[in-house]
Amino acid sequence: VEITYAQFVKKFQIFMLEGFNYDITTGRPKQTKWIEEMNKLDGYKQTIVLEQEKLIDYYKNRFLPVLTLKSIDTFLFFFFLV
Repeated sequence: VEITYAQFVKKFQIFMLEGFNYDITTGRPKQTKWIEEMNKLDGYKQTIVLEQEKLIDYYKNRFLPVLTLKSIDTFLFFFFLV
């Protein structure tokens, strides 16, 4: 189950860093350690997105044009509703 969550978190981390220049691990040591430990698992390594630029372009085209929200916290709420 953790491998499934890790895929989402990794994609979300990439998008937030590139799209909003916001690091989701800043001030979250447990989350940082969890991501580091997941990166050590062989089963998770097979699921890592290799074409990050395509992923970033897709998310930017999908979410940023319709996004008129002012804060990242509100965006996070909106993102989980979609």
